[in-house]
Amino acid sequence: YQNRKKHASKHAWYYFGNLGGHFTEVRLSDDDAEQRHQAVLKQISHRKELLKPAEKWQNPGTIGRCFLAAISDEGVESTRLDQILAPYWPTLWGLAARGHWVRHDRQPVRPTGPNEDDFRRRIILPDPLKVDDLKLSFTTTACPELGVYIDFGPTRRVNYLIARYSDLAEFRAMLEGWSAKRSWNGRHFLTTLSKEKGPTFTLWLRQNDIGIDFTENEWNALRELFQKAWAIPELQRWMKELQSEYGEQG
Repeated sequence: YQNRKKHASKHAWYYFGNLGGHFTEVRLSDDDAEQRHQAVLKQISHRKELLKPAEKWQNPGTIGRCFLAAISDEGVESTRLDQILAPYWPTLWGLAARGHWVRHDRQPVRPTGPNEDDFRRRIILPDPLKVDDLKLSFTTTACPELGVYIDFGPTRRVNYLIARYSDLAEFRAMLEGWSAKRSWNGRHFLTTLSKEKGPTFTLWLRQNDIGIDFTENEWNALRELFQKAWAIPELQRWMKELQSEYGEQG
């Protein structure tokens, strides 16, 4: 807002309303542009303060609308806009890539043909990892995708290949963020907890329509297996590149 080309703004009411100003006792003057300007600045400052507390975080308002009006209708000098947005570029790119994925039939942002310069073609993936009866191995068959192959052990005799980043991101998010207080109900996986005969975790692979039961120790072993895998630098590099192509997932 403060980097617009002109100090006075015909959109003061628009900014003020989208930042929740209409829910305050402040009223914008019809004929005093400076009063409107100061009221908008005060409301911006107030909404920014509400973002700081982690426990009482509040939505700052429809910031996207304000941003669009400022750069499209009022104008911000191009170089200055680049400087302002530079610290937020990874987040903005992630949102753009996610939008591309949603709008273009879940396709990542990458060249359509083979890319011989892709550094992932030269990465040497780690050997299989094992925790108890669970084993994790990796494949470059579908490069630039990273294939993750899970062997659920000799008792279950079930193997599962996670072949796309969106599936892999959800699987990792499920292992890291699921609290077991309620079911995980994602696009690719469903996980529930039953306590009838001791804690039993059931993982449903939606694509295969298969349910796999785990004890609490086995579930923790699966989580440990993935934590070990994603501490490996080569996998971190690969996943970072996939995230830039797919945007935020999981």
